[in-house]
Amino acid sequence: MVQVALIGFGKMGKIILKILHNKNAAITAVFSRTSHLGQDAGEVAGIGHLGKYHIIGQVPFAIQS
Repeated sequence: MVQVALIGFGKMGKIILKILHNKNAAITAVFSRTSHLGQDAGEVAGIGHLGKYHIIGQVPFAIQS
């Protein structure tokens, strides 16, 4: 199974989350620099409480390099 981390959670990131969630993809993290830090990503994207995907702000160094 492919694991996905969303980096950036603007309009496109929210659409991608909806598509991935509908396809039962394994979403490992959602990164954003917005005021939504700590909130449930599903609620922010408008698809309801998902409970396991919370928006975090720091992209790990391993992903940056």
